[in-house]
Amino acid sequence: MANSIDIQRVQPTRSPVEILAWTMYISALPGWLVSSLILAKVVPTFADLFSGLHVELPFATRIMLTHHIWLSALFAGAAVILPTATELLVPATRRLIIAVSALAASIASVVLTLFCLYLPLIELAIKAAK
Repeated sequence: MANSIDIQRVQPTRSPVEILAWTMYISALPGWLVSSLILAKVVPTFADLFSGLHVELPFATRIMLTHHIWLSALFAGAAVILPTATELLVPATRRLIIAVSALAASIASVVLTLFCLYLPLIELAIKAAK
């Protein structure tokens, strides 16, 4: 039997930087999923609304309404592919930078998705105010 002094301490398998990077990836996942949900469920409702208004839509909104299905797949795919690819291909020192970028991109994707949807309504409000 070994004494308690002889028992070796188990070293953590991941460094704190790697743990922080994975925390960022997990934090980014809801953003991508929310963007995918908005594109899959909300965009068709907005498409019906805009078709009833009979107004010319801004370019960004037209692109989103036309291609919302594959944009949704792109956001959902990024939530899976990015952490996997960085785990396999990127050294540990750069994972944190990529993870922070992924978190920022997920937040930006939600903001840009909503902005593109509300852009025609903003333009109508500006025209109505004149």
